[in-house]
Amino acid sequence: MRLIFIITLLSSSLLLSAQDKKAKKILDKLSESYTSSKSIEVIFDLIILYPDEEPTTYSSSVIQKGKKFVFRNSEHEYYGNGEDIWIYIPSKNEVQINDFEEDEAEDYFITPLDLLNQYKSGKYEYSIAEERKNDLDLEFKPFDEFADYSKFRITVLSKTNEITSIVAFGKDGSRLTLNITNVLKDKIYDDKIFKFDKSKNPGVRIEDLRLD
Repeated sequence: MRLIFIITLLSSSLLLSAQDKKAKKILDKLSESYTSSKSIEVIFDLIILYPDEEPTTYSSSVIQKGKKFVFRNSEHEYYGNGEDIWIYIPSKNEVQINDFEEDEAEDYFITPLDLLNQYKSGKYEYSIAEERKNDLDLEFKPFDEFADYSKFRITVLSKTNEITSIVAFGKDGSRLTLNITNVLKDKIYDDKIFKFDKSKNPGVRIEDLRLD
């Protein structure tokens, strides 16, 4: 599952320059808000839409504590303890274990904290796409022409500086939406939750792809 974050060019270079500065200021505030927390839990509806198909919605959650994270819904569970990543499929009772590579983490799952910091990577163009009375849309467009997504859109409440949704637009016409319903910060989590526990899944089939 790949969730990334990001941006669209404006037609005028002068307008682009002005909008980028304003967008960066907003992103700086968002990043500070998320990175200042010792932990963050995000509860959201994940909506997946493919062309000519009805959308599918999954109630989901993700917890992040530093580089450690756990993502859960009825279809997949992802666990990362900073060294390994477990991908569990409940319907098959199967889990795959991989080495954790920080530069490849987005191939598994990226939390809002990771998404926000993507604007610092130099891999995207970003701008304010639309401003409304109570919120605004930031859009990101990857420089990489071979990226799976054409753009990402994040909606932010103007007064509270909170993210309400993230949308990824696939080049195949698909669309992945995260509608955020709640965000909890600075809760205390036992590090055990960031590692897959096979004892809770009797008979699980394990595919270990780690190099060591």
